Amino acid sequence: MNSISRELLTYVIKNEVQNVLADIDDKIINKVHSLSTEILEDIKTVLSQHYKLSDFEMIEKIVVIFEKYNIDCGSCHDFG
Repeated sequence: MNSISRELLTYVIKNEVQNVLADIDDKIINKVHSLSTEILEDIKTVLSQHYKLSDFEMIEKIVVIFEKYNIDCGSCHDFG
């Protein structure tokens, strides 16, 4: 792909992404907010179990919560 084609492609993609983001409606935003609240509640529940879980077990449970929603935790906790 030549330089002009690449620049035009970048321009078109940038504009399309901006259009999509501008069209995100309140329903989607509310869903993200709801999921965020759910994640925080799940993490709060894990942290409230500090008296019966080790630090490692709590971290493992939090990582599982993140994985449930496809949130990347990086590779430092990847033992598989």
